[in-house]
Amino acid sequence: MGANAQTTVPTFVTSQVLTADQQNQSARTGVPVFASTGDRDAAFGGTGEKTLAEGQLCYVEGTGLQTYNAAGSWVTWGAAPSTGALVYITKGTFSAVSSVSMAAGTFTSTYKNYKVILRITSSRAGQAMGVRVNVAGASQTGSNYYGGWVLVQSNGGVNAYASNATSSAVPLYIQSTTFAGLDITVYEPTDAATATRWSGTMSDGSDNNTHAGGAGGNVYTVAAAHDGLTFAVAGTFGGTYYVYGIKDS
Repeated sequence: MGANAQTTVPTFVTSQVLTADQQNQSARTGVPVFASTGDRDAAFGGTGEKTLAEGQLCYVEGTGLQTYNAAGSWVTWGAAPSTGALVYITKGTFSAVSSVSMAAGTFTSTYKNYKVILRITSSRAGQAMGVRVNVAGASQTGSNYYGGWVLVQSNGGVNAYASNATSSAVPLYIQSTTFAGLDITVYEPTDAATATRWSGTMSDGSDNNTHAGGAGGNVYTVAAAHDGLTFAVAGTFGGTYYVYGIKDS
């Protein structure tokens, strides 16, 4: 988080005593600056915070200058300067849940393709994890997921996980209670005329020392604009996901 980044946009009330930090923050930053879209969304509408309305300006680090429009969406006017091909968008941390969904608008037309890294740090051992695409932040559960993943264990065992007209894609079978990871590239998720596809690799450190690695890919065949992903298990799990935009040049 940069020196100018904020986590709230306060609204002051009559007779309130302002601190030096509050005064300095206001003076230093004419446009509120946030480290991520998650911090941006959390900064408006809460107790003592400004109500979000059309015309609001902000700057999201790694994304660029944004305005809030009458349709209730943030519009990016210019990409933030970056020397790398990957541009950090946001992250989400979760614990002891059966599913976690990216916020609505995580994927936008700013980038054609996205990289998503999922790091699972707690889980019930021996459960499959499914991936679904989101529309307006809601996961799509129709039987339209296809694809396959191959998992090779360190003891030589090989497992295959197929998704054939299923309600979610299954790229990861979690054997460990302490670590599993998924690294995928999501192709053109916001293009309403194409199906959303992804491919990548996975890693799992089993509690019984049968460690594993795998690779594969999936497709959700309904052509629509998808703005995020949902990860789900039958039991519970916890960890952090990271989202990056991939620049075309």
